[in-house]
Amino acid sequence: MSNYRLLVAPIQFGAGVKGKFIDAMQTGTPSITTSIGAEAMRGNLSWNGFIEDDPEKFCQKTVELYNDKITWKTAQTNGIHIINERYEKRKYQADFMTNLSLLKVQLDKHRQQNFISQILLHHTVQSTKYMSLWIAEKNKQ
Repeated sequence: MSNYRLLVAPIQFGAGVKGKFIDAMQTGTPSITTSIGAEAMRGNLSWNGFIEDDPEKFCQKTVELYNDKITWKTAQTNGIHIINERYEKRKYQADFMTNLSLLKVQLDKHRQQNFISQILLHHTVQSTKYMSLWIAEKNKQ
């Protein structure tokens, strides 16, 4: 990603954090995307480039970001700021480890409360059971 001047991502659907933008911000590559592409990524911070939904303006902003050195540098700085403020490992590490330790201690209780997981596990086991019966029957012939 660091070999490129821009990440151009006119994303029309998707949800949450997009890895391509994280990669771009980590390598200092500004980006232009749609509001859907940027959702859940920046919080209240300025985007590392432009967010534009209108196709014509999207193209204009892409050219501007590519050609204007000051705009490009500002976008690059914004991306670094987003990475440092929103995705810094140390901000989440303690809570993550605490939750992981709690789950480890209460794993059975957690699994009992997760009804969907129980259903999926049951059906996974059942499908394997019936597949093995089918194979056994097939091998009899």
